[in-house]
Amino acid sequence: MKRTLTLIGAAAASLIAVTAQAQRPEQRPAPTDFAIEVYQMNPTSYASQSVSPGYTLEVRRDSVFCHLPYVGQVYSANPSGAAHLEFAAPVRDWQVTAGRKGRQTVSFRCAWGAVSYSFRVTLRPGGEATVVVTPTTAQRISYDGDIIED
Repeated sequence: MKRTLTLIGAAAASLIAVTAQAQRPEQRPAPTDFAIEVYQMNPTSYASQSVSPGYTLEVRRDSVFCHLPYVGQVYSANPSGAAHLEFAAPVRDWQVTAGRKGRQTVSFRCAWGAVSYSFRVTLRPGGEATVVVTPTTAQRISYDGDIIED
């Protein structure tokens, strides 16, 4: 009985070591495909607000698919009159940085029409994410959300 418990303990310890090794950020591949469903927006000049389900940010290879609400100061008129960030665009200036506690920060830029956007997405190991969007024609805004598993 004691030998069986020792073997089970050794197997569990080696499984934990292998799992911990796989979770190290420097060994994980850089994320090029991910999707985030946001549940809260944090405007710069206004109070944080809960967001209805269905608002997402998706990155697929070299493109971003943005469907996010927007509240904030707009510096120039939006020709569409929309009060949200709704577009699909190619990604450029892609950077991935490994952070503390298994976090990864993905930064990129894109343009839709006359507006350029800068994105900084922090992916946390627990499945949570923070998205910061800075349009050239409006105040920056951040979102909290969950990583959607495919």
